[in-house]
Amino acid sequence: MEDMFNRLPNPLISHILSFLPTKEAASTSVLSKRWRLLFASVTNLDFESDEESPSFVEFVNRVLALGGNDSINRFSLIFTDYPDPDTVTPWILNVLRRGVSELELSVSDYPLPPEIFVSKTLAKLKLGGGDGLSFSTDVKKVSLPKLKTLEIESVVFEEDGVGFAKLLSGCPVLEELLTVESDEEIGWDSLPGLLKNCPNLETLVFKGLVHKSTKGCGNMCACKPLKNPSYLSSSAVKVLKIILSVHIDDDGMEEEPIKHFLEKMPRLEQLVVYFNESYEPSVFELSKKLQSVSTIASPKCNLQVISQNLSLSSTLPCALTKKWSAPPNEEYTWFLKAVT
Repeated sequence: MEDMFNRLPNPLISHILSFLPTKEAASTSVLSKRWRLLFASVTNLDFESDEESPSFVEFVNRVLALGGNDSINRFSLIFTDYPDPDTVTPWILNVLRRGVSELELSVSDYPLPPEIFVSKTLAKLKLGGGDGLSFSTDVKKVSLPKLKTLEIESVVFEEDGVGFAKLLSGCPVLEELLTVESDEEIGWDSLPGLLKNCPNLETLVFKGLVHKSTKGCGNMCACKPLKNPSYLSSSAVKVLKIILSVHIDDDGMEEEPIKHFLEKMPRLEQLVVYFNESYEPSVFELSKKLQSVSTIASPKCNLQVISQNLSLSSTLPCALTKKWSAPPNEEYTWFLKAVT
């Protein structure tokens, strides 16, 4: 087997190593000088640790040093401990300098360096999953000209909604925005700015549809008479995915916004509503109510209402079909994947 690999050309071996966990790929560097050089050219780097141990820090430092100034495709850092920013920040600056295109950070209690938000190469940025990543007032400028996918979870914007609006305003070609979560304090206030600042946005994922009537939501939903055309009417969104709790509120607080999306979004091609637990009555009830929407803005929209073991789908305003399926291995992980 070793002889077979040794006969392969260097670029192919490096490509194969890029699919291995970084720790396993790094272990091949002890085989020979050739393999050490091959590992140094790996372009996908993934690091994960639950503590800032000297051995982990040394390992990351050594891997980045081996690569020199070579370009990097993906850099992922998952750190559940509370690290020293003086340790983590140089790693991030290293990969940014080397033109990283995909960056994933899940680091607890960490102020994101401003350099992330002026990258000319980032195409995909995933932030969160830890406890307390922060977009601070130190971020004076946002310019991410190539960013197409943005996924945010558990990120603190120290400038309140202003920080989020600033981030979106610097992403002119953004196509996918994922873990956008509404709550009782914010309501829909951020959505008009989101759609206004992201004219190319084609995929949008909501977690929950908590709503309250505010000045900011009057141009977004049906809770107030509209003085101006709705931002939804000019939205480029083609795929809308919504994660809901099991039971639909009796007052229709979750149902009404979904109907409004169908009535106002002219480019919508796919609407997927996912209940994060298995409860068939809610699936049937919502499917039936959405089927009754009399005015659909899009000439053809595929509707899916899904729980863990039941999927109901239709092309509005056609007949409803249903499909039973096995529960997913990981709870709605597929739901956040980009639509091909």
